[in-house]
Amino acid sequence: MDEVPWTALLAVAGEGGARGAHPFRHPRMTVGRKGQNDLALADEAVSAHHCEFVAEGRWLVVRDLGSANGTYVNDRRVREARLHDGDVVRVGGTRIGVQLQGIARADRRRRGIGRWLTGAALLLAAVGAALWLWRRAAEETDLRDRHAAAVREQLEAPPCVAAAQALAAARGIEDRLAGRSVAVAVGRARLGAAQRDANEELLALYRKRAELFDAAAAAVIRHQQALREGVERVSREGARLRAGRDRKAAAWIQAQLAERVARGDDYAQGLRGLAAETRRFAARVEQAARGGPDAQAAAQELSGFRFGDGVPGLQRACESEISRLDSSIRASLETLDPD
Repeated sequence: MDEVPWTALLAVAGEGGARGAHPFRHPRMTVGRKGQNDLALADEAVSAHHCEFVAEGRWLVVRDLGSANGTYVNDRRVREARLHDGDVVRVGGTRIGVQLQGIARADRRRRGIGRWLTGAALLLAAVGAALWLWRRAAEETDLRDRHAAAVREQLEAPPCVAAAQALAAARGIEDRLAGRSVAVAVGRARLGAAQRDANEELLALYRKRAELFDAAAAAVIRHQQALREGVERVSREGARLRAGRDRKAAAWIQAQLAERVARGDDYAQGLRGLAAETRRFAARVEQAARGGPDAQAAAQELSGFRFGDGVPGLQRACESEISRLDSSIRASLETLDPD
């Protein structure tokens, strides 16, 4: 068999950077997306059997195999073209640099040097590609870690605990209100000083209860603002992720965190509702305590007045929803950061 008077190295670079170098195997190499090709490319813009490189005497020839998106040599579309050292063949989003090495000679020593140089070039290209892949993998790991840290920071601050101090004080007020009722003057009767003082004390307790509910709602709202800022940070970190699977998981986590903030808003609104309800009740207590024609009607209304589900109900609803969302977020973090 006649010895081919040249060798070729095909340096492949995808859209994300270098992928590696491949020596041309005489007499023909096929290129395409399917795994049966000699050079299989994971590029959606490349056809299943896109083009071929063929040794024709002293020339390396590239030939299009009827691809959908065409074959280009130095950005010029071709059906077939002879290649020179330094030419760039583009298929889809992948570029293939052609490195040709001169005519083979009968002299064994020079052939050995040429083969050594080719091997060294292949080794250097392989090392460069491996270093690039390692660096990219390390960067992606760092991005995942930063995103996961931002998410975990959010999970450490559930909105249901933000109002704990104010609500503890409100429970103390409720203990003092237990079993107490307003004294009402019926007809021409007048309340004694002790009864009036007891009514004033009762009104003061209800007003204080309303203030504490407002304070609890304000604490949750402040906490919610911090959570919103945290969600924005998670969004920025998630946008930096490169892998499609990671970006999908990050988008799901962000949606769950946004819903988590919405449940905190519901909790704050519920606390505000309790404050308003307490003030309405206190107004009726004051009306009944004043006496006069409307006192009996107010007292009757108070006897049928029922507060809503109250703090325990709001707390249970908040904790249940946040627990459900946190479990979903942690499960999504496991898919993004399995280690």
